[in-house]
Amino acid sequence: MGELTPSPAVASPWISARRLAAEVPGTRRGLALAVALGVVGAAATAAFARTLAVALAVLTAGATPSRLAPAAAAVAVVALARAGADLAARITRLRLADQARRHLRDRLVAHLFALGPVGVPPAEAAPAAEAALEGVDAAALLVADCLPQAALSALAPAVVLLAEALTFWPAAAVLLATAPLVPLFAHLVGAKAAAQSHRRWRELDRLSGRFLDLVQGLSTLRLFPHGRRLRLMAAQADDRHRCLTMGVVALATLSSFVLELGAAVATALVAAAVGLALVGGRIHLADALTALFLAPEFYLPQRALGAAYHQAADGAAALARIDRLRRRKPPGPVRGSRTLPPVAGRALRVVDLTWRAPAGDAVLSDLHLALAPGERLAVLGPSGAGKTTLLYLLLGYLRPHRGRIWVDGVPLERLDPVGWRAQVALMPQAPCLRLGTVRDNLRAARPDADDAALWRALERAAAAEFVARLPGGLDAPVGDRGLRLAGGEAQRLALARLLLRPASLILLDEPTEHLDPAARRQVWATLDAHLAGRTVMIVTHRPEEAAHAHRRLDLGAAAHSRPQAEP
Repeated sequence: MGELTPSPAVASPWISARRLAAEVPGTRRGLALAVALGVVGAAATAAFARTLAVALAVLTAGATPSRLAPAAAAVAVVALARAGADLAARITRLRLADQARRHLRDRLVAHLFALGPVGVPPAEAAPAAEAALEGVDAAALLVADCLPQAALSALAPAVVLLAEALTFWPAAAVLLATAPLVPLFAHLVGAKAAAQSHRRWRELDRLSGRFLDLVQGLSTLRLFPHGRRLRLMAAQADDRHRCLTMGVVALATLSSFVLELGAAVATALVAAAVGLALVGGRIHLADALTALFLAPEFYLPQRALGAAYHQAADGAAALARIDRLRRRKPPGPVRGSRTLPPVAGRALRVVDLTWRAPAGDAVLSDLHLALAPGERLAVLGPSGAGKTTLLYLLLGYLRPHRGRIWVDGVPLERLDPVGWRAQVALMPQAPCLRLGTVRDNLRAARPDADDAALWRALERAAAAEFVARLPGGLDAPVGDRGLRLAGGEAQRLALARLLLRPASLILLDEPTEHLDPAARRQVWATLDAHLAGRTVMIVTHRPEEAAHAHRRLDLGAAAHSRPQAEP
């Protein structure tokens, strides 16, 4: 089980938030609007405190209902204005989060597709998928919550402080003197929370990869007495992740307690100063109540910033994982822009092709090959000889270390990879069936195919009989990676999908590996008719399958001495 390689350090949450905001288009305007609405809300809060204090002072003075009505109406109007500003700010932040989420996820998913199965091997599929889902959601909060709250933690208290100074300046002096304590405490506790959050994301990578491994091998694991041991391992991994998550929650709770304690102490000092002034007759009741109401509001944005800091730490760790994925360069050729018109068969030419494994060993060395349109080539050789590597090179998922691949006289690196792969049909040894129904998997090859065309393809692939027996027929679920189907059934369903795809180059990797001899003969009778006029490469170790090709290429012992395709 693999995992994404952790980076040595995570950038500051605020640096990560600013960088992401600069990357997402149109964010500056949304941030300015969110901050402006927050300032309006702070001004409305100060006005609400004043109108409420005046209304209470009038009420305690024994005013008549006619004198109390204007004060109550003022309180209601200001309260509605405050609620409206808060609602508008929340909507703006939600839009910011959605905008950042869509931008980041679209870029990441497009990059993962560009990396292909080589850039993101199966062992790292679960961490990559988790980064594209939960990781993107956490990173989007950097823009939606953390940046606006960072600005409001300076602007909103300034508005409240001004209102406090106009009401009772000693209380404003107390607030100004104690203001630095809250962000200081938040930073001291938040730094530890950021490191803990980064550890939690790394453990989540391991847990997701382990879970995917267990699910993919579930059918095999049930055949062997390892269920109890694997359940224990999964439970231990889950317990480690739970402990790390609760550690982050504990630190967040501690931070909230410290912030609340600091705000409570400062508010108590303001209350003492206001009480002494009120007893001494140096302040009116309405002003005293206003000063008391404003004191907690002064610390509220900073306390919210403390909560936002924990979200920012979580989002920064998630963004660091996403950046590690986005920094991976596709192992295939440089992305070109040229497209080729659709034809029945392609001419392929491989000149002096060499590809080395990451360890430096040459898997393919000085390979020369030429295929005419409509020609079939059987590629034989033992495991590790480079058969699948050759298919990945033709698909553009790998870049040759030396040599070139030409398609109809055009270098492969100059072709648009998406357009090129759309004209290639690959039948791997382990068919890739997605989560969905039989119809969904077949229409992945030809979305406009009707049910009659789907049944014809199933009949030609010797798959119509078992599909008809499935509950729902074409609407029967196949499970992720064909989990609900037997090996031979999944292979025949993948063959039916291949027959539906209009491709000019067909790559077959052990196409009948899981079929019985009678089914193999039936499938090849269909394939011989379907492959007429198309350029085909058949990777196989069966001589009877190689007999369906026009030529053979042995990548065995001769693979390192300029192998040639022989008739």
